[in-house]
Amino acid sequence: MADYDVGYKKPPKEHRFKKGRSGNPAGRPKKKGPAASDLMAAFINEHIAVTKNGEVTDVSRFEAFQSQVYTLAMKGDKAAMRLFIQMCQAAGVMRPAPKDADEAPKGGILAVPMFSGSVEDWAALPDDQVVPEVIGKET
Repeated sequence: MADYDVGYKKPPKEHRFKKGRSGNPAGRPKKKGPAASDLMAAFINEHIAVTKNGEVTDVSRFEAFQSQVYTLAMKGDKAAMRLFIQMCQAAGVMRPAPKDADEAPKGGILAVPMFSGSVEDWAALPDDQVVPEVIGKET
């Protein structure tokens, strides 16, 4: 024992390490892979082939998803309608309804007619067929 002094923080050699215990119990840190947001962004921006109106087009998965949600919403799927409105609000295309009654728009029906004429033709329609706010007139 002349080559090793036993004392404070210097246990005898035969008691320095516990049997079966690693000197590095936590081990080397695991290598981190790509973040989940990066994986999702890569997945959603990947382009896929979609057949639309008989033509094969190349669109991102997100565009295909938006188109499918829109199609389902137009067929009357209420969950798809809700999701489509939320997507429009998140994109800043549509504002949520104001909570203050004074700021809320009057009415509540949005009619989108199938009209192939010009804006001038639309404005020339009789007033009983057109909502005044649509053409900018006030009654």
